[in-house]
Amino acid sequence: MCFSYRTGPVWRVELDMMESASASLDVADFPRFLVIQNGARHNYAIPAAFQRAGALSALYTDFVATQGLGSVLSRMAPANGRLAEVLERRTPPAEIAGKVFCDSPSFLAGRAVSAPFGIRAGFFCQMLLSQQRMAFRGAQNATHLYTMFGEGGSFIAKAKDKGLQVVGDVFIPLSADQIVSDEEAHNPDWADKEPKQTTLAQTIQANQNLLNLSDFLICPSEFVRDDLLKYGVDLRRTLVVPYAVGAKWLDLEVEPQPGRVLFAGTASLRKGIHHLAAAATLLKGQCKIRVAGAVSERVRNHPEARDLAFLGHLGPFRMAEEFARADVFAFPSLVEGSAGVTGEALGAGLPVVATRAAGSIVRDGVDGLIIPERHPEALAQAIMSIVLDRDRREAMSQAARQRAQVFTWDGFVHRVIQATIKITK
Repeated sequence: MCFSYRTGPVWRVELDMMESASASLDVADFPRFLVIQNGARHNYAIPAAFQRAGALSALYTDFVATQGLGSVLSRMAPANGRLAEVLERRTPPAEIAGKVFCDSPSFLAGRAVSAPFGIRAGFFCQMLLSQQRMAFRGAQNATHLYTMFGEGGSFIAKAKDKGLQVVGDVFIPLSADQIVSDEEAHNPDWADKEPKQTTLAQTIQANQNLLNLSDFLICPSEFVRDDLLKYGVDLRRTLVVPYAVGAKWLDLEVEPQPGRVLFAGTASLRKGIHHLAAAATLLKGQCKIRVAGAVSERVRNHPEARDLAFLGHLGPFRMAEEFARADVFAFPSLVEGSAGVTGEALGAGLPVVATRAAGSIVRDGVDGLIIPERHPEALAQAIMSIVLDRDRREAMSQAARQRAQVFTWDGFVHRVIQATIKITK
């Protein structure tokens, strides 16, 4: 399945060549970005970084705690509890508050359709309505559109017709759902009882405008970029820029306990929980693997998961404690865009054992080890090689924290702006 794309200059960012966000750019050359982002991805870090750079025109999003229905719920919700936690996450930073346009009606319509007809039907209902509302609101005097994967839809074509340059953020591979579906077919006892995946053809169809009309596509990892190339995207229209690492992890005081291994994230087949379980059995008596994140009863009670310690979903304080006491971070995911938890682990000084599919910024043999997907034996061996060699573990820990400091959101946005200016010139 291939497409015909326009080509352009090559802007590929090498991981070890990241420039400082403080590098000078002529303010007169700054583009003005309209960002489309549903949810609170990266805690609204990308639009906030555009704002700090003087380059944010507006943010179009679906639901925030400060407008519409969200503001009503914020006044009514108890101070503690799940709803308060959700609303806190959906609160954009104050620096962009005046530039946020939320679309509560489309969000609610999508949720209403999901109940009787399924998540996919609700998603397309919300997208259809939100694209109409974005068209009504227009481009907000922007010169550029920055849209997340799956979220711009028909509005991308309208923006292009208005002369806007389009940047697409492909935060997960096109083939992600296909990879998970194939894994479920081979491991049905680990799979969700109600799979939520769409087919590869449906994913590509839903993102036709993003793939065909974007001037370039941001890829947070080589894994995402290589996946795009398989489906006809020209290398010269891709820009590999890793996402940032949260600064709070860089100052975490740590007391690693030898042999204590941490996994963070939903304990799902997609993230390789079945392979992690097999590795835990191989390491029994030598290491203990702790799983921090949501877990279904099906996975928790799986007989092959008996050597995993499931902690459930943890709040920020408990999560920081787990990072501080861990010796190694393990993440054998089968498909990610760029797993943020691996960057957080590096920031906390943890050597990371991960797959290439995790899209990690880990350098093999320097601040962690890269292992093949679906290979619990390699995972167990890599973990033990770090746990048993304390000098190596200490060197990797120091390299990990140095590595994490390179990646900031201001630096990320700086790279995007540089690339758009090169296109303009």
